[in-house]
Amino acid sequence: MVLDWISAKPEKNIAAGANYVYWCGRVPDHTAVTLPEPRNDHEDPELDHYRWLRGAELEGYCAPYQARRVRAALQARVHGTLMELRHGHPLYEEAV
Repeated sequence: MVLDWISAKPEKNIAAGANYVYWCGRVPDHTAVTLPEPRNDHEDPELDHYRWLRGAELEGYCAPYQARRVRAALQARVHGTLMELRHGHPLYEEAV
């Protein structure tokens, strides 16, 4: 539903990349979630917890560009469209 381009930040050792958001259906209430274990004993897990959030709670848990990305995905889902973003901002007026 959403493609979000992120610029490199060499000073923070962050490479440029693309983040994709897909609609995979609704997760039923009370569905158990199992997070993956670390690949070895020498690294931290990629995910160490999760939380289901309402849209109004995003800013308390996400960076601003991540909250914009999630909101864009929700909007794309409602309107049955796709959106292309850069740092969470629409690239095209038609995507707004």
